[in-house]
Amino acid sequence: MRRLALIAMVAIVAVTAWAARQKQMSVEVRDAKLRSAPTPISRVLATVGYTEKVTILEEKGDWNRVQFGTLEGWISKGSLTTKTLTKLAAGGPDAQLSVTSDEQGLAGKGFNSDVEKQFKERNKEADFATVDRMEKITVSDAQILQFIKDGKLAVEGGAR
Repeated sequence: MRRLALIAMVAIVAVTAWAARQKQMSVEVRDAKLRSAPTPISRVLATVGYTEKVTILEEKGDWNRVQFGTLEGWISKGSLTTKTLTKLAAGGPDAQLSVTSDEQGLAGKGFNSDVEKQFKERNKEADFATVDRMEKITVSDAQILQFIKDGKLAVEGGAR
């Protein structure tokens, strides 16, 4: 009987230690895409909002495999933080600080509003109206997937 009780206690301690080791992170962009594979063109399973918590299951390159509720998928590491975040109120003073994952991706490549301003000052002859129109073009995930299918593109781990 003592032996059974000891085994049960060891099992409880092991499970508790395992659960404590699971790393929780928060989404630090306005909308992070939970994808089926660790590529930016894979199928979107869900959109995870700012401050939502996910559990890290695995790391692979620039991606984390996460659990969000009952869903498992991949989110770009740049969209997650270990910091404690507070929800921003709509129209509140900090609401403009939230960025999309696309904006964060551009900033990670060194592009931001200051860089754009400097470029415009050095290239006054450039046609920025065309660039501004192009920036307003949106392409849905369904359109991207159709493009991949029509082009018979195959990216390792990508949507198929």
